[in-house]
This record gives sequence, structure tokens and C-alpha cells, in this order.
Amino acid sequence: MSNLSRRSLVASTAVLPALSLPVIAGSQDELRALGEKLKPILAEYHKLMPLHHETYEQAMEAAGYHKLSCDCTWDEREACHARWEVAATKNGYLKLCDQTNPLDAEARDIAERILEIDSTDRGGDGIRAAAALVLAERDYMENEAGDLLRQMASSAGFSFPSD
Repeated sequence: MSNLSRRSLVASTAVLPALSLPVIAGSQDELRALGEKLKPILAEYHKLMPLHHETYEQAMEAAGYHKLSCDCTWDEREACHARWEVAATKNGYLKLCDQTNPLDAEARDIAERILEIDSTDRGGDGIRAAAALVLAERDYMENEAGDLLRQMASSAGFSFPSD
């Protein structure tokens, strides 16, 4: 058994914070690298989304989904979906999904990794705010909390369109 003196205990305790600094700095470097990796993915995703939403709505309208009643038959619902598939293929919606879905999945993966890292400054807070916006439900973030997260993300160089 070692001989633990008060002096060695105090000296050991004083060194602990210094030993943890490189780990924190490394984590902050990783946080910033992930943030930089996320930016172009989000830029491309946000560039495609207005057309994505527009073509989705067009396909829904062409299929007649808005005319379906709650008590429609299974065959009526299936026929409507078949019309939607044709319209979504014709207007390019399904092709846009082939572009946006992988971007969304990659952005979500990066955002989850970002939120595993604690931030030690405002820049890191902004990166974490951007990650939270990526993972949040779209409608849920249309409030003051969402505005605050967009402002924080903006301070770290992220741009989120306001719909």
C-alpha cells in the first residue's frame, strides 16, 4: 500500500485539470471539424428543399389526395397512391428524394456526433445549435426557441432558411 501524504494528494489534485485540457481541446477541434463538414451538406440540402416541397405538393394535388374522404375505400386510397407515384415520377419529386434523403441522413449522423461533444465557447455552442436544428422536427422549431437556435447557429456560420 502506498504512503499517501497530504502534500502528494494536493499535488495530484492540482495536476488533474491540466491533464484534461488536451482532451477538451481535442474535442473542440473535433466539434469544429464536424461543424465544417456539416455546413456544405446543409447548404446543398437547403438549396434543394424548396423544389422538393413544391414537387411533393404538386404530386399530392395531381393524385387528388385532398379530395379523399376519411371513409374512402382501400381501393380508392390505392388508386390515389398509384396516381401520386406517376405524378411524383413525372415531376421529378422521386428523383429529388434520391438527392435529399442521403444528405438528410448524413446531416443527422453528423449532428448526433456533434451533440455528443460538450462545447466550451460560443462558436461551439453555435455548432451544437445547428445540430439541434438538424435533429429537431421542422414544425416544432418554428417558435422562440427555434429562433434562438438559428441565431446561435448563425454566429457559427450556419444558415437556416426561415420558412
